[in-house]
Amino acid sequence: MNNSSTTGFGDNPSNLNSPEKLVFVEGKGYWPTVDSVSLKHGENTLGRKSPKSESSIQLPTNDLYMSRYQIKIDVKETPDGRYVHHFSHVGDKDNTFLNDKDKEKPLKKDDVYVLTPGDTICMGRTILKFSI
Repeated sequence: MNNSSTTGFGDNPSNLNSPEKLVFVEGKGYWPTVDSVSLKHGENTLGRKSPKSESSIQLPTNDLYMSRYQIKIDVKETPDGRYVHHFSHVGDKDNTFLNDKDKEKPLKKDDVYVLTPGDTICMGRTILKFSI
């Protein structure tokens, strides 16, 4: 992956014109330095910020239980102008949980889910909430 397209928090590139975002809910001592991240149209890959990260959105956290490349969210526009968010776990090492506060059922790699407002995503000790 090309790191020149990497979007860090605090950046506000013009291609982030989709109103959807992920809001930080909980960090268990690993709280990042920002409150939310916007998603762009197309493929968004997320993981922990690191010089070796290949994620397009690098989360500025020191949560070592989160991979540098862990989830993917594809934002697609429907013919009627709405957006659909296809979510999948793409990492090899650390687990991802969707709406599973007890962390009992980790997602299987590359299974695809459709996000709806209010869904929670747990990566490591960091919890994000999908919001519009």
